[in-house]
Amino acid sequence: LLFGALEAQPTVIRSFPTAPFGSGFPGGLGYDARTGNLFVIDETNKAAYEVTRTGASVSTIDLQALGIIQPIGGGVDPMGRMLYIAEEINKKVWEIDLNTRTVVTMTPTAAYSDPSGLDYNPTGHTVVMSDDAVGVIHELDLMTKQTITTLNVKALCGDADGLGCNTYNGLYIVGDDTGAKIVEIAADGFVMNSWSSKAYGIQDPEGVCMDPLSGTYFVSTTVAPDTVYEVAGGLTLKPALTADHVAVAKGQVVTITLRSDSARWRFGGMALFTLGGGSIPPLILRQGVLDNRGQIRFKFKNPG
Repeated sequence: LLFGALEAQPTVIRSFPTAPFGSGFPGGLGYDARTGNLFVIDETNKAAYEVTRTGASVSTIDLQALGIIQPIGGGVDPMGRMLYIAEEINKKVWEIDLNTRTVVTMTPTAAYSDPSGLDYNPTGHTVVMSDDAVGVIHELDLMTKQTITTLNVKALCGDADGLGCNTYNGLYIVGDDTGAKIVEIAADGFVMNSWSSKAYGIQDPEGVCMDPLSGTYFVSTTVAPDTVYEVAGGLTLKPALTADHVAVAKGQVVTITLRSDSARWRFGGMALFTLGGGSIPPLILRQGVLDNRGQIRFKFKNPG
């Protein structure tokens, strides 16, 4: 059972043109939760521009010099200090060390026909990437370099050019270029929210990313004048949870994994288990610790 509700209508807080800091095609956006800066990924100039949330230039990374020919999407690991770039023409995901500005690794994604939007998902230390041509979202495990989930969104949004991760609850934020709308989708394909970006002056959403601390998010457009918008509202800033009943036999040990967001939370958590049967089900409390992948694991043994 999926829970969640639209809290407010979208409101554009601010916007800034990308031309002053050199970007002519802001196709991707990544948000650095540690510094509060944005990385604007420019496919035409083959660069990643680091700017403040008001558009002031901070630094520029020459992506072509690093071997990246057609960068299109980007996401930031704020704790690990990594920038992830999707390359469209060569079908690769690049990992760049933000401290040294050097390539750490490159992962071929030949199975993806048209890499486009990308974001880093801190809740599982994964990268999520949209395959625009076929309308599929892939989740790539950064430890194993393997695709662990896929979700077909072609019927939900015609052109998944931009992709961000809502780290409040793990929902996808899709910038639909052709449909000129922002669509918020759960991992099972349930559409939580969908609204017309044109109604708010955003002609063709290309890049999207989220500030997990404030809950605002950023949308870039490549229709002249190329602009980045900061938007509040229109996203689900409440848990989107799945309520499950798991049958555990007497004496059986079960491990339950909860996802957290290391950009927002720095502590572990507790889980409350209820045992069925009887007029007053007993309650058992277990405590877990947040690991370096943003996950909390609980082990529970049914005492019978």
